[in-house]
This record gives sequence, structure tokens and C-alpha cells, in this order.
Amino acid sequence: SGKVYVCGIGGNTLGAGAQFMLASFNADDLAFDTAKTCGRPSAATGAQFYKDLVVAGGYVYGIGNISNGYSNPMATIVKNNQADLEFSARAIYSAISASVFTDFNGLAFDGTYFYAAGYEQASANIIVYDTNLNIVNKYKYTDSGSSGSVFNKIKIDGNYVYAIGNIRNLTSPYYYDGLIVKLNKNDLSLV
Repeated sequence: SGKVYVCGIGGNTLGAGAQFMLASFNADDLAFDTAKTCGRPSAATGAQFYKDLVVAGGYVYGIGNISNGYSNPMATIVKNNQADLEFSARAIYSAISASVFTDFNGLAFDGTYFYAAGYEQASANIIVYDTNLNIVNKYKYTDSGSSGSVFNKIKIDGNYVYAIGNIRNLTSPYYYDGLIVKLNKNDLSLV
């Protein structure tokens, strides 16, 4: 399309007024083209953050979280039209509940499905979506000897899904260990 797309935080503050932002630039000279912020759903009261994006099939798909008053991030995937960056659809992966924290950090696309990597409460997870933002599969990694785990990036290579992140111990002594998993793409079983 001759454009480069970036994502991040838009709005007038980094607090509760912050919203998802997409921007496009001319690929040849990086001249600014357009930027759009995406409004929050009516149930969400806090900030919104885009962390990664994929351009596919005439849309820009972005992932991140919506914070409900900063105490309850809810993982979300948003679909915007590629031509004008206008909002098209959104799916939130979490009920608004103080006991469930979710977030997406990385996004990959295999030509059919989107793979969103992040965490749910204390477990690293991967949620697979179709292009209409319906969930088609899930994978959860839990390490019983830690205070939690998170996936930060995800990559699709042939028939495999690779996700990297960390396992954290939040009791003394504090430490973070690296985490990498290799999964079969068809059923998300661990290889």
C-alpha cells in the first residue's frame, strides 16, 4: 500500500484520557499521512494502549489493553480500516472484574488466524482469533513454582507457533527467567 503503520497511545494525556492510536506514513519518505484514535467501549473508564499491530486483508489489527480505572487491564484486539484507519470492530478478552487481569503484548498472523500473546492473571496465554475477531483457540502456560508468567512476542513459522516471555518470582529473592515455547499451530499443543 506504500504506507508504514505504527501504533501507540493517543489523546491529550497519558492518564484516563489516553486512547488507542494508529498512524500511517508514506513508505518512501516517511511523510506523515494520517492518525486516528480509537474510542473506548462504554464500560471501560481508563486508558487504552496499543502494543503491536498487523496489516491484513484491508484492515489494521492492533492489540493491547483497556484499563478500567487502572486496576483491571482487559486484553483487546481492535480492527480498523486500512484506507482511513477508521474503527471497524473490537473484541475484549476479559470480563470487567477486579479478579481477572489480562493483556496482549504481541500479535502474529498466519494468513488465516491472528495469534495474540500476553497473559491472563498469572498465566501466559495465546488467544487465536479469526478475521471477524471470534476466538477459535486458546493456550495457557502456567508454572506452578512462580508468581506468574507472560508472553511478550509471538512468531508463526510454518506449522509452529513460537512465543517468548518470562516467568517471574515476585518473592525474595526476586528474579525473572526467560520463557520460550514451541507449539503445533493446528491445535496449540506443546512440542
